[in-house]
Amino acid sequence: MISWRYPLAVLFSCRHLASLCLLWVVVVPTEDMLTNSSLHTPHRRATPLLWIAVSIVLVAALAYGFSLGHYPTFYIDDAFFAYPAIKASLGGSLTYQVSSSAPYAQELWAYHGPLFPHILTVLFRIFGFSATASRLPNFVGGWLAALVMVVFLWRRGYTFACLVLAVLWCGDRAPQEIMYGRMDGLALLLLVLNFGLLTKCLERGSTVFACAAGLLYGLTSLLNPLCAVFGLTSMLLLILMRRIRETIGCAIGLLLNIPILFGLWEFHVHDGIAQFLWHAHRLQNETALHSFIHMVVVLRWSRYWFLLMVICAVWLIAATGRRFVRDGIQSQESRPEFVLAAAFTLSALPIIFRASTHPYYIVYFSMWPMIALALLFQTAWRKYRVIAITIILVWCSSAAWNGLRLREAVKYYRGLNNDALVSIINTRIPADQEIVATPELYAIPLEANHSNFDLTAWFPERQDICHVCYLLMTEQEYKDASYVARPNMAKRSLLYSGPAFPGTGPLQYPIVVLSPESP
Repeated sequence: MISWRYPLAVLFSCRHLASLCLLWVVVVPTEDMLTNSSLHTPHRRATPLLWIAVSIVLVAALAYGFSLGHYPTFYIDDAFFAYPAIKASLGGSLTYQVSSSAPYAQELWAYHGPLFPHILTVLFRIFGFSATASRLPNFVGGWLAALVMVVFLWRRGYTFACLVLAVLWCGDRAPQEIMYGRMDGLALLLLVLNFGLLTKCLERGSTVFACAAGLLYGLTSLLNPLCAVFGLTSMLLLILMRRIRETIGCAIGLLLNIPILFGLWEFHVHDGIAQFLWHAHRLQNETALHSFIHMVVVLRWSRYWFLLMVICAVWLIAATGRRFVRDGIQSQESRPEFVLAAAFTLSALPIIFRASTHPYYIVYFSMWPMIALALLFQTAWRKYRVIAITIILVWCSSAAWNGLRLREAVKYYRGLNNDALVSIINTRIPADQEIVATPELYAIPLEANHSNFDLTAWFPERQDICHVCYLLMTEQEYKDASYVARPNMAKRSLLYSGPAFPGTGPLQYPIVVLSPESP
Protein backbone atom coordinates (compact mmCIF):
# COMPACT_ATOMS: atom_id res chain seq x y z
CA MET A 1 0.00 0.00 0.00
CA ILE A 2 1.25 3.50 -0.84
CA SER A 3 1.90 5.58 2.24
CA TRP A 4 0.05 8.86 2.55
CA ARG A 5 3.45 10.57 2.81
CA TYR A 6 4.30 9.80 -0.82
CA PRO A 7 1.63 12.00 -2.43
CA LEU A 8 2.56 14.82 -0.07
CA ALA A 9 6.23 14.45 -0.94
CA VAL A 10 5.46 14.47 -4.66
CA LEU A 11 3.22 17.52 -4.35
CA PHE A 12 5.91 19.28 -2.32
CA SER A 13 8.51 18.56 -4.99
CA CYS A 14 6.05 19.63 -7.71
CA ARG A 15 5.55 22.95 -5.95
CA HIS A 16 9.26 23.71 -5.93
CA LEU A 17 9.79 22.58 -9.50
CA ALA A 18 6.81 24.66 -10.58
CA SER A 19 8.41 27.66 -8.89
CA LEU A 20 11.57 27.00 -10.89
CA CYS A 21 9.51 26.79 -14.09
CA LEU A 22 7.77 30.09 -13.31
CA LEU A 23 11.12 31.73 -12.59
CA TRP A 24 12.47 30.41 -15.89
CA VAL A 25 9.53 31.62 -17.97
CA VAL A 26 9.46 35.06 -16.34
CA VAL A 27 13.18 35.76 -16.06
CA VAL A 28 14.71 33.98 -19.04
CA PRO A 29 14.21 35.74 -22.39
CA THR A 30 13.07 32.67 -24.26
CA GLU A 31 13.01 34.38 -27.63
CA ASP A 32 16.73 35.10 -27.47
CA MET A 33 17.49 31.54 -26.48
CA LEU A 34 15.41 30.12 -29.29
CA THR A 35 16.90 32.50 -31.82
CA ASN A 36 20.50 31.86 -30.79
CA SER A 37 19.99 28.13 -30.98
CA SER A 38 19.64 28.35 -34.72
CA LEU A 39 23.10 29.79 -35.21
CA HIS A 40 25.08 26.70 -36.11
CA THR A 41 27.49 25.44 -38.74
CA PRO A 42 26.98 21.88 -40.01
CA HIS A 43 29.91 19.50 -39.41
CA ARG A 44 31.30 16.91 -41.76
CA ARG A 45 34.41 15.80 -39.85
CA ALA A 46 34.29 14.15 -36.42
CA THR A 47 35.35 16.23 -33.43
CA PRO A 48 36.57 15.09 -29.99
CA LEU A 49 33.24 16.02 -28.41
CA LEU A 50 31.42 13.72 -30.84
CA TRP A 51 33.70 10.80 -30.00
CA ILE A 52 33.20 11.44 -26.30
CA ALA A 53 29.41 11.60 -26.71
CA VAL A 54 29.32 8.41 -28.80
CA SER A 55 31.60 6.66 -26.31
CA ILE A 56 29.31 7.63 -23.42
CA VAL A 57 26.28 6.16 -25.19
CA LEU A 58 28.07 2.96 -26.23
CA VAL A 59 29.66 2.33 -22.82
CA ALA A 60 26.34 2.94 -21.06
CA ALA A 61 24.56 0.61 -23.49
CA LEU A 62 27.10 -2.14 -22.78
CA ALA A 63 26.75 -1.57 -19.04
CA TYR A 64 22.98 -1.99 -19.25
CA GLY A 65 23.03 -4.73 -21.86
CA PHE A 66 25.38 -7.28 -20.28
CA SER A 67 22.59 -8.48 -17.95
CA LEU A 68 19.69 -8.15 -20.41
CA GLY A 69 18.69 -11.81 -20.16
CA HIS A 70 18.88 -11.80 -16.36
CA TYR A 71 17.84 -8.35 -15.23
CA PRO A 72 15.22 -7.05 -14.84
CA THR A 73 13.46 -10.20 -13.72
CA PHE A 74 10.10 -11.49 -14.92
CA TYR A 75 7.65 -8.95 -16.29
CA ILE A 76 4.10 -9.65 -17.38
CA ASP A 77 4.18 -7.51 -20.55
CA ASP A 78 6.92 -9.74 -21.97
CA ALA A 79 4.43 -12.59 -22.31
CA PHE A 80 1.83 -10.42 -24.04
CA PHE A 81 4.06 -10.05 -27.11
CA ALA A 82 6.47 -12.99 -26.89
CA TYR A 83 4.08 -15.87 -26.18
CA PRO A 84 2.14 -15.62 -29.48
CA ALA A 85 5.46 -15.21 -31.28
CA ILE A 86 6.76 -18.38 -29.61
CA LYS A 87 3.70 -20.31 -30.77
CA ALA A 88 4.10 -19.00 -34.32
CA SER A 89 7.83 -19.76 -34.41
CA LEU A 90 7.10 -23.37 -33.38
CA GLY A 91 4.65 -23.83 -36.24
CA GLY A 92 1.45 -22.77 -34.50
CA SER A 93 -0.69 -19.70 -34.95
CA LEU A 94 0.19 -16.21 -33.74
CA THR A 95 -2.59 -16.06 -31.15
CA TYR A 96 -3.09 -15.64 -27.41
CA GLN A 97 -6.34 -15.93 -25.45
CA VAL A 98 -5.59 -12.96 -23.20
CA SER A 99 -9.13 -13.05 -21.79
CA SER A 100 -12.13 -15.33 -21.96
CA SER A 101 -14.07 -12.41 -23.44
CA ALA A 102 -11.50 -11.51 -26.12
CA PRO A 103 -13.11 -11.79 -29.59
CA TYR A 104 -11.51 -13.91 -32.32
CA ALA A 105 -8.67 -14.89 -29.96
CA GLN A 106 -8.08 -18.20 -31.76
CA GLU A 107 -7.91 -16.58 -35.20
CA LEU A 108 -5.44 -13.69 -34.96
CA TRP A 109 -3.49 -11.38 -32.64
CA ALA A 110 -4.70 -7.79 -33.08
CA TYR A 111 -4.87 -6.52 -29.52
CA HIS A 112 -2.04 -4.05 -30.04
CA GLY A 113 0.24 -2.93 -32.84
CA PRO A 114 0.75 -6.20 -34.77
CA LEU A 115 4.24 -5.51 -36.09
CA PHE A 116 6.26 -6.34 -32.97
CA PRO A 117 5.05 -9.96 -32.45
CA HIS A 118 5.86 -10.65 -36.11
CA ILE A 119 9.38 -9.28 -35.61
CA LEU A 120 9.80 -11.55 -32.58
CA THR A 121 8.53 -14.52 -34.59
CA VAL A 122 11.25 -14.00 -37.18
CA LEU A 123 13.91 -13.62 -34.46
CA PHE A 124 12.81 -16.79 -32.68
CA ARG A 125 12.80 -18.77 -35.91
CA ILE A 126 16.34 -17.66 -36.73
CA PHE A 127 18.00 -17.65 -33.30
CA GLY A 128 15.66 -19.72 -31.17
CA PHE A 129 13.83 -18.45 -28.11
CA SER A 130 15.51 -16.79 -25.16
CA ALA A 131 14.58 -13.99 -22.79
CA THR A 132 17.48 -12.02 -24.24
CA ALA A 133 16.18 -12.41 -27.79
CA SER A 134 12.71 -11.21 -26.77
CA ARG A 135 14.15 -8.07 -25.17
CA LEU A 136 16.86 -7.31 -27.71
CA PRO A 137 14.77 -5.32 -30.26
CA ASN A 138 13.53 -2.94 -27.57
CA PHE A 139 16.99 -2.50 -26.09
CA VAL A 140 18.90 -2.07 -29.35
CA GLY A 141 16.25 0.22 -30.81
CA GLY A 142 16.27 2.56 -27.81
CA TRP A 143 20.04 2.90 -27.63
CA LEU A 144 20.33 3.28 -31.40
CA ALA A 145 17.77 6.08 -31.17
CA ALA A 146 19.96 7.90 -28.64
CA LEU A 147 23.06 7.35 -30.76
CA VAL A 148 21.37 8.54 -33.96
CA MET A 149 20.11 11.70 -32.25
CA VAL A 150 23.56 12.45 -30.83
CA VAL A 151 25.13 12.17 -34.29
CA PHE A 152 22.26 14.17 -35.81
CA LEU A 153 22.80 17.09 -33.42
CA TRP A 154 26.52 17.03 -34.16
CA ARG A 155 25.87 17.02 -37.91
CA ARG A 156 23.64 20.04 -37.42
CA GLY A 157 26.52 21.88 -35.78
CA TYR A 158 25.43 21.50 -32.14
CA THR A 159 28.79 20.18 -31.00
CA PHE A 160 28.31 20.66 -27.26
CA ALA A 161 24.59 19.82 -27.36
CA CYS A 162 25.28 16.31 -28.66
CA LEU A 163 27.48 15.66 -25.62
CA VAL A 164 24.85 17.07 -23.25
CA LEU A 165 22.15 14.88 -24.79
CA ALA A 166 24.31 11.77 -24.40
CA VAL A 167 24.80 12.51 -20.70
CA LEU A 168 21.14 13.39 -20.09
CA TRP A 169 19.94 10.23 -21.82
CA CYS A 170 22.12 7.95 -19.69
CA GLY A 171 20.65 9.41 -16.50
CA ASP A 172 17.06 9.41 -17.74
CA ARG A 173 14.50 6.77 -16.78
CA ALA A 174 14.11 5.61 -20.39
CA PRO A 175 17.22 3.34 -20.45
CA GLN A 176 15.64 1.27 -17.67
CA GLU A 177 12.29 1.07 -19.45
CA ILE A 178 13.75 -0.34 -22.69
CA MET A 179 15.00 -3.43 -20.84
CA TYR A 180 11.71 -5.30 -21.24
CA GLY A 181 10.27 -7.39 -24.05
CA ARG A 182 8.27 -4.53 -25.54
CA MET A 183 8.38 -2.38 -28.66
CA ASP A 184 9.03 1.07 -27.17
CA GLY A 185 12.72 1.32 -28.09
CA LEU A 186 12.04 0.38 -31.71
CA ALA A 187 9.24 2.93 -31.89
CA LEU A 188 11.55 5.60 -30.46
CA LEU A 189 14.15 4.79 -33.12
CA LEU A 190 11.58 5.35 -35.88
CA LEU A 191 10.47 8.61 -34.24
CA VAL A 192 14.06 9.83 -34.09
CA LEU A 193 14.52 9.00 -37.78
CA ASN A 194 11.33 10.92 -38.47
CA PHE A 195 12.71 13.87 -36.53
CA GLY A 196 15.63 13.98 -38.95
CA LEU A 197 13.43 13.53 -42.02
CA LEU A 198 11.09 16.33 -41.01
CA THR A 199 14.03 18.62 -40.30
CA LYS A 200 15.19 18.13 -43.88
CA CYS A 201 11.62 18.44 -45.10
CA LEU A 202 11.15 21.83 -43.42
CA GLU A 203 14.48 23.11 -44.73
CA ARG A 204 14.29 21.85 -48.30
CA GLY A 205 10.55 21.62 -48.88
CA SER A 206 10.96 18.02 -50.05
CA THR A 207 7.85 15.95 -50.75
CA VAL A 208 10.01 12.81 -50.83
CA PHE A 209 11.22 13.37 -47.27
CA ALA A 210 7.64 14.05 -46.19
CA CYS A 211 6.41 10.82 -47.80
CA ALA A 212 9.22 8.85 -46.14
CA ALA A 213 8.30 10.44 -42.81
CA GLY A 214 4.67 9.42 -43.30
CA LEU A 215 5.71 5.85 -44.07
CA LEU A 216 7.80 5.70 -40.89
CA TYR A 217 4.96 7.21 -38.86
CA GLY A 218 2.74 4.41 -40.08
CA LEU A 219 5.30 1.76 -39.13
CA THR A 220 5.65 3.39 -35.71
CA SER A 221 1.89 3.17 -35.27
CA LEU A 222 2.02 -0.50 -36.24
CA LEU A 223 4.42 -0.95 -33.33
CA ASN A 224 2.35 1.12 -30.90
CA PRO A 225 -0.95 2.65 -32.08
CA LEU A 226 -0.62 5.47 -29.54
CA CYS A 227 2.22 6.83 -31.70
CA ALA A 228 -0.31 7.82 -34.35
CA VAL A 229 -0.59 11.12 -32.49
CA PHE A 230 2.99 11.97 -33.59
CA GLY A 231 2.00 11.68 -37.24
CA LEU A 232 -1.15 13.73 -36.79
CA THR A 233 0.72 16.48 -34.94
CA SER A 234 3.41 16.63 -37.62
CA MET A 235 0.82 16.91 -40.37
CA LEU A 236 -0.92 19.68 -38.44
CA LEU A 237 2.44 21.47 -38.14
CA LEU A 238 2.98 21.20 -41.89
CA ILE A 239 -0.49 22.62 -42.50
CA LEU A 240 0.13 25.53 -40.12
CA MET A 241 3.38 26.24 -41.94
CA ARG A 242 1.49 26.15 -45.27
CA ARG A 243 3.45 23.17 -46.58
CA ILE A 244 0.57 21.68 -48.54
CA ARG A 245 2.66 19.48 -50.85
CA GLU A 246 4.61 18.09 -47.91
CA THR A 247 1.36 17.44 -46.02
CA ILE A 248 0.00 15.48 -48.96
CA GLY A 249 3.27 13.54 -49.21
CA CYS A 250 3.13 12.67 -45.52
CA ALA A 251 -0.49 11.52 -45.86
CA ILE A 252 0.45 9.30 -48.83
CA GLY A 253 3.23 7.73 -46.76
CA LEU A 254 0.78 7.02 -43.96
CA LEU A 255 -1.73 5.42 -46.33
CA LEU A 256 0.96 3.06 -47.66
CA ASN A 257 0.85 1.29 -44.28
CA ILE A 258 -2.79 0.21 -44.66
CA PRO A 259 -2.01 -2.87 -46.82
CA ILE A 260 0.83 -3.71 -44.40
CA LEU A 261 -1.65 -3.64 -41.51
CA PHE A 262 -4.14 -5.82 -43.37
CA GLY A 263 -1.37 -8.27 -44.22
CA LEU A 264 -0.28 -8.53 -40.58
CA TRP A 265 -3.92 -9.23 -39.72
CA GLU A 266 -3.95 -11.90 -42.45
CA PHE A 267 -6.69 -9.82 -44.12
CA HIS A 268 -9.21 -10.56 -41.35
CA VAL A 269 -10.00 -6.86 -41.25
CA HIS A 270 -13.32 -7.02 -39.44
CA ASP A 271 -11.98 -9.44 -36.82
CA GLY A 272 -8.83 -7.38 -36.34
CA ILE A 273 -10.74 -4.15 -35.78
CA ALA A 274 -13.13 -5.84 -33.35
CA GLN A 275 -10.31 -7.36 -31.30
CA PHE A 276 -8.29 -4.15 -31.26
CA LEU A 277 -11.26 -2.06 -30.10
CA TRP A 278 -12.08 -4.63 -27.41
CA HIS A 279 -8.54 -4.40 -26.02
CA ALA A 280 -8.45 -0.60 -26.21
CA HIS A 281 -11.72 -0.40 -24.27
CA ARG A 282 -10.47 -2.91 -21.68
CA LEU A 283 -7.25 -0.96 -21.09
CA GLN A 284 -9.06 2.36 -20.94
CA ASN A 285 -11.24 1.05 -18.13
CA GLU A 286 -8.15 0.01 -16.17
CA THR A 287 -5.96 3.08 -16.59
CA ALA A 288 -8.85 5.39 -15.73
CA LEU A 289 -8.72 4.01 -12.19
CA HIS A 290 -5.18 5.20 -11.65
CA SER A 291 -3.75 8.64 -11.34
CA PHE A 292 -0.72 10.40 -12.71
CA ILE A 293 0.59 10.79 -9.19
CA HIS A 294 0.65 6.99 -8.81
CA MET A 295 3.23 6.73 -11.58
CA VAL A 296 5.25 9.56 -10.03
CA VAL A 297 5.42 7.59 -6.79
CA VAL A 298 6.50 4.44 -8.66
CA LEU A 299 9.40 6.30 -10.29
CA ARG A 300 11.15 6.70 -6.92
CA TRP A 301 14.29 8.85 -7.27
CA SER A 302 13.59 9.36 -10.98
CA ARG A 303 10.39 11.26 -10.19
CA TYR A 304 12.12 14.62 -9.75
CA TRP A 305 13.80 14.44 -13.15
CA PHE A 306 10.56 13.31 -14.76
CA LEU A 307 8.63 16.20 -13.19
CA LEU A 308 11.29 18.62 -14.40
CA MET A 309 10.92 17.17 -17.90
CA VAL A 310 7.17 17.78 -17.72
CA ILE A 311 7.81 21.38 -16.67
CA CYS A 312 10.36 21.84 -19.46
CA ALA A 313 7.86 20.35 -21.91
CA VAL A 314 5.20 22.88 -20.92
CA TRP A 315 7.74 25.70 -21.18
CA LEU A 316 8.98 24.51 -24.58
CA ILE A 317 5.48 24.27 -26.03
CA ALA A 318 4.45 27.64 -24.59
CA ALA A 319 7.61 29.45 -25.72
CA THR A 320 7.49 28.01 -29.24
CA GLY A 321 3.76 28.64 -29.57
CA ARG A 322 4.08 32.22 -28.36
CA ARG A 323 6.79 32.95 -30.89
CA PHE A 324 4.82 31.20 -33.60
CA VAL A 325 1.80 33.43 -32.94
CA ARG A 326 3.82 36.62 -32.55
CA ASP A 327 6.31 36.34 -35.41
CA GLY A 328 4.53 34.04 -37.82
CA ILE A 329 5.66 31.15 -39.97
CA GLN A 330 8.98 32.57 -41.12
CA SER A 331 10.26 32.76 -37.52
CA GLN A 332 10.04 28.96 -37.21
CA GLU A 333 11.75 27.89 -40.41
CA SER A 334 15.23 28.96 -39.32
CA ARG A 335 15.24 26.63 -36.29
CA PRO A 336 13.39 23.41 -37.20
CA GLU A 337 15.01 21.45 -34.35
CA PHE A 338 13.25 23.53 -31.71
CA VAL A 339 9.94 23.53 -33.57
CA LEU A 340 10.01 19.76 -33.99
CA ALA A 341 11.12 19.21 -30.39
CA ALA A 342 8.08 21.21 -29.29
CA ALA A 343 5.77 19.32 -31.70
CA PHE A 344 7.05 15.90 -30.61
CA THR A 345 6.78 16.92 -26.95
CA LEU A 346 3.20 18.00 -27.52
CA SER A 347 2.52 14.61 -29.13
CA ALA A 348 4.07 12.67 -26.24
CA LEU A 349 2.23 14.43 -23.41
CA PRO A 350 -1.16 12.77 -24.03
CA ILE A 351 0.57 9.38 -24.22
CA ILE A 352 2.12 9.95 -20.79
CA PHE A 353 -1.11 11.10 -19.19
CA ARG A 354 -3.30 8.55 -20.94
CA ALA A 355 -1.40 5.51 -19.63
CA SER A 356 -0.23 6.98 -16.36
CA THR A 357 0.40 3.70 -14.56
CA HIS A 358 3.05 2.50 -16.98
CA PRO A 359 6.52 4.09 -16.66
CA TYR A 360 7.65 2.64 -19.99
CA TYR A 361 5.68 5.38 -21.79
CA ILE A 362 8.40 7.76 -20.61
CA VAL A 363 10.42 6.36 -23.53
CA TYR A 364 8.14 8.26 -25.94
CA PHE A 365 8.36 11.49 -23.97
CA SER A 366 11.68 12.38 -22.37
CA MET A 367 13.85 12.49 -25.50
CA TRP A 368 12.21 15.64 -26.89
CA PRO A 369 12.49 18.03 -23.90
CA MET A 370 16.04 16.70 -23.41
CA ILE A 371 16.87 17.75 -26.97
CA ALA A 372 15.60 21.25 -26.22
CA LEU A 373 17.61 21.35 -22.98
CA ALA A 374 20.73 20.19 -24.81
CA LEU A 375 20.35 22.96 -27.39
CA LEU A 376 19.85 25.54 -24.63
CA PHE A 377 22.89 24.26 -22.74
CA GLN A 378 24.98 25.00 -25.83
CA THR A 379 23.65 28.53 -26.34
CA ALA A 380 22.69 29.89 -22.94
CA TRP A 381 24.23 27.99 -20.03
CA ARG A 382 26.92 30.61 -19.29
CA LYS A 383 24.31 33.31 -18.89
CA TYR A 384 21.94 31.18 -16.83
CA ARG A 385 24.30 29.10 -14.72
CA VAL A 386 21.94 28.84 -11.75
CA ILE A 387 19.23 27.21 -13.83
CA ALA A 388 21.77 24.93 -15.52
CA ILE A 389 23.20 23.81 -12.17
CA THR A 390 19.68 23.19 -10.82
CA ILE A 391 18.88 21.02 -13.83
CA ILE A 392 22.09 19.04 -13.33
CA LEU A 393 21.35 18.47 -9.64
CA VAL A 394 17.84 17.21 -10.40
CA TRP A 395 19.26 14.95 -13.13
CA CYS A 396 21.72 13.48 -10.62
CA SER A 397 18.86 11.97 -8.59
CA SER A 398 17.65 10.00 -11.62
CA ALA A 399 21.20 9.03 -12.61
CA ALA A 400 21.83 7.81 -9.06
CA TRP A 401 18.76 5.58 -9.24
CA ASN A 402 20.01 4.12 -12.52
CA GLY A 403 23.37 3.53 -10.85
CA LEU A 404 21.72 1.59 -8.05
CA ARG A 405 19.90 -0.59 -10.55
CA LEU A 406 23.14 -1.27 -12.42
CA ARG A 407 24.84 -2.17 -9.14
CA GLU A 408 22.00 -4.57 -8.38
CA ALA A 409 22.35 -6.23 -11.79
CA VAL A 410 26.11 -6.65 -11.34
CA LYS A 411 25.91 -7.83 -7.73
CA TYR A 412 23.35 -10.56 -8.39
CA TYR A 413 24.26 -11.35 -11.98
CA ARG A 414 25.18 -15.00 -11.42
CA GLY A 415 22.18 -15.66 -9.20
CA LEU A 416 19.69 -14.15 -11.64
CA ASN A 417 19.99 -16.85 -14.29
CA ASN A 418 17.16 -19.35 -14.62
CA ASP A 419 19.28 -22.46 -13.94
CA ALA A 420 17.82 -23.09 -10.49
CA LEU A 421 14.25 -22.68 -11.72
CA VAL A 422 14.87 -24.83 -14.80
CA SER A 423 16.32 -27.54 -12.54
CA ILE A 424 13.21 -27.40 -10.34
CA ILE A 425 10.96 -27.87 -13.39
CA ASN A 426 13.01 -30.74 -14.81
CA THR A 427 13.26 -32.66 -11.53
CA ARG A 428 9.64 -32.25 -10.41
CA ILE A 429 7.65 -32.34 -13.65
CA PRO A 430 7.86 -35.20 -16.20
CA ALA A 431 8.80 -34.03 -19.68
CA ASP A 432 5.60 -35.35 -21.28
CA GLN A 433 3.26 -33.56 -18.86
CA GLU A 434 1.63 -30.20 -19.56
CA ILE A 435 2.54 -27.12 -17.54
CA VAL A 436 0.28 -24.11 -17.17
CA ALA A 437 2.11 -20.97 -16.02
CA THR A 438 1.01 -17.50 -15.07
CA PRO A 439 2.03 -14.93 -17.72
CA GLU A 440 5.16 -13.48 -16.10
CA LEU A 441 6.73 -16.99 -15.96
CA TYR A 442 6.03 -17.76 -19.63
CA ALA A 443 9.71 -18.31 -20.52
CA ILE A 444 10.55 -20.94 -17.89
CA PRO A 445 8.92 -24.07 -19.40
CA LEU A 446 10.49 -23.35 -22.78
CA GLU A 447 13.94 -22.74 -21.31
CA ALA A 448 13.54 -26.08 -19.52
CA ASN A 449 12.89 -27.67 -22.95
CA HIS A 450 9.32 -28.33 -21.90
CA SER A 451 7.40 -27.64 -25.10
CA ASN A 452 4.08 -28.91 -23.74
CA PHE A 453 2.98 -25.79 -21.89
CA ASP A 454 0.32 -23.12 -21.88
CA LEU A 455 -0.36 -19.80 -20.17
CA THR A 456 -3.27 -18.51 -18.19
CA ALA A 457 -5.12 -15.52 -19.60
CA TRP A 458 -3.07 -12.33 -19.54
CA PHE A 459 -5.83 -10.44 -17.76
CA PRO A 460 -6.46 -11.71 -14.21
CA GLU A 461 -9.73 -13.65 -14.36
CA ARG A 462 -9.40 -16.56 -11.90
CA GLN A 463 -9.92 -19.09 -14.63
CA ASP A 464 -10.30 -22.86 -14.38
CA ILE A 465 -7.17 -24.86 -15.21
CA CYS A 466 -7.10 -28.40 -16.58
CA HIS A 467 -7.09 -30.98 -13.77
CA VAL A 468 -4.15 -33.00 -15.10
CA CYS A 469 -1.83 -30.02 -15.67
CA TYR A 470 0.99 -28.88 -13.42
CA LEU A 471 0.83 -25.28 -12.25
CA LEU A 472 3.71 -22.80 -12.15
CA MET A 473 2.93 -19.50 -10.45
CA THR A 474 4.29 -16.81 -8.18
CA GLU A 475 3.94 -17.15 -4.44
CA GLN A 476 1.76 -14.04 -4.45
CA GLU A 477 -0.63 -15.74 -6.85
CA TYR A 478 -0.71 -18.83 -4.63
CA LYS A 479 -1.61 -16.76 -1.57
CA ASP A 480 -4.03 -14.38 -3.26
CA ALA A 481 -5.23 -15.95 -6.50
CA SER A 482 -6.13 -13.62 -9.34
CA TYR A 483 -5.27 -15.72 -12.43
CA VAL A 484 -6.25 -19.20 -11.24
CA ALA A 485 -9.55 -20.07 -9.59
CA ARG A 486 -9.01 -20.99 -5.95
CA PRO A 487 -10.87 -24.34 -6.20
CA ASN A 488 -8.28 -25.37 -8.83
CA MET A 489 -5.61 -25.37 -6.13
CA ALA A 490 -7.48 -27.22 -3.39
CA LYS A 491 -6.68 -30.78 -4.54
CA ARG A 492 -3.13 -30.12 -5.74
CA SER A 493 0.06 -30.98 -3.88
CA LEU A 494 2.74 -28.40 -3.27
CA LEU A 495 5.83 -29.62 -5.14
CA TYR A 496 7.99 -26.57 -4.56
CA SER A 497 7.72 -23.28 -2.73
CA GLY A 498 10.76 -21.05 -2.59
CA PRO A 499 12.90 -18.52 -4.42
CA ALA A 500 13.37 -18.62 -8.17
CA PHE A 501 16.76 -16.96 -7.66
CA PRO A 502 18.28 -18.16 -4.37
CA GLY A 503 20.83 -15.88 -2.73
CA THR A 504 19.81 -12.71 -4.56
CA GLY A 505 18.45 -10.74 -1.62
CA PRO A 506 15.42 -8.65 -2.60
CA LEU A 507 15.33 -10.23 -6.09
CA GLN A 508 14.69 -13.84 -5.01
CA TYR A 509 11.20 -13.89 -6.58
CA PRO A 510 9.30 -16.61 -4.66
CA ILE A 511 7.48 -19.11 -6.88
CA VAL A 512 5.26 -22.16 -6.38
CA VAL A 513 4.93 -25.42 -8.34
CA LEU A 514 1.71 -27.44 -7.89
CA SER A 515 0.95 -30.99 -8.99
CA PRO A 516 -2.13 -32.08 -10.97
CA GLU A 517 -5.31 -32.57 -8.98
CA SER A 518 -5.47 -35.77 -6.97
CA PRO A 519 -8.49 -38.04 -7.47
